[in-house]
Amino acid sequence: MVIDDATLLLKKHPGSADLYVARAFAYAALDNYNAAIKDYSKAIGINPGDPNLYYNRGNALDETGRTNEAIKDFSKAIELNQADADYYYNRGFAYEAAGKYENAIADYSKVIELNPNDGEAIFSRGVAYQMIKDAGDACEDFQKAAEMDNEKAKTLMDSFCK
Repeated sequence: MVIDDATLLLKKHPGSADLYVARAFAYAALDNYNAAIKDYSKAIGINPGDPNLYYNRGNALDETGRTNEAIKDFSKAIELNQADADYYYNRGFAYEAAGKYENAIADYSKVIELNPNDGEAIFSRGVAYQMIKDAGDACEDFQKAAEMDNEKAKTLMDSFCK
């Protein structure tokens, strides 16, 4: 088992961020997010310049309902690497969960700037627009996402944008 193997190897190599990450992935796969968070935190202590560590810990934090902490980690990942659309998308999703729809819209817009054909980001931005009662922009995004074969957008086009 990966967890047991990584634990044994960490006794010999306690400064290996990669081993902590491997064990964190294994913990997360078992839905043991608190253990994953601890291992990502140890890896960050060893390699604080790696944006993926903050991103992955942010995902684990988000899974445990610690949305504000997740937003901080996604923000740190973005600070370290502003070109990764996934960082913005996940922070936007966390902002949306926290009811910070304007921030979510800004992050989804950045994803779309980086990846103009990201139908899921366009759909998610539409949902955030819908939450702030901006039907025009919401329907425009739903239409674009529907044209990209996003089934959820097609459903919302039919029910929300009549």
